[in-house]
Amino acid sequence: EGTVSGCTIQQFQNGIAVSADGEWARFKIVDNRIIDIVGVGGGPASASTDGEDRGDGIVVWGAQATITGNVVSCKSGSDARIGIHCEGLPGFAGTPGNYSSAQYTISDNIVYGQFRRGISVEDVSEAAVTGNTVADSTWWAVSLAAACRASHLTGNTILWTRTAADNQGSAFTPQRAPIMAYGTTHDSVIAGNTIRIAGAAAAAIIVQGVDGSNRGTDTIVSGNTWYVES
Repeated sequence: EGTVSGCTIQQFQNGIAVSADGEWARFKIVDNRIIDIVGVGGGPASASTDGEDRGDGIVVWGAQATITGNVVSCKSGSDARIGIHCEGLPGFAGTPGNYSSAQYTISDNIVYGQFRRGISVEDVSEAAVTGNTVADSTWWAVSLAAACRASHLTGNTILWTRTAADNQGSAFTPQRAPIMAYGTTHDSVIAGNTIRIAGAAAAAIIVQGVDGSNRGTDTIVSGNTWYVES
């Protein structure tokens, strides 16, 4: 039931985090400035396998979170993980709420800098990611990952600047795209987003299975707008 509001946080590995030692519910994280998040170092050419355990601007391990009106940035060359991230913790289902790994609103935030992922929700249901602006991500700008269900990525505006030199996290061989639905995402919607592509990198909306038999289903991709700078 906590609220974090009106804070300025600079040069931390994690800016604001709801603890992962229980699925603590109904937090509001609103109108904060989380600037120059630091990751594992190494810069864009790093092939290290580190970095998937730290470097988040805002991270919620829990349920029923509202994250709105924040400005989140990554320190240049730091290889930070995710600007804003919500992930379900099924192992803590029912502590303390009735909506385990469900009901997230991520809206009206600004995320920029070379995070691996700008805004990501993972293994959750009923997540609304809408009306955000995201720039400079190097894996995915906005994404649904793992077994996300009944969720939507709608009305977001993305600036995709990634080039081949922006290769942090390459040890994980991610398929890079402004919008990703990864794994067994199902019954969800990706619609009405606007993507401006700057620089030399190709870009796409990708619905990707983890392997040949473990793929998403029943996800609508509709009405997205692309602009490629010459």
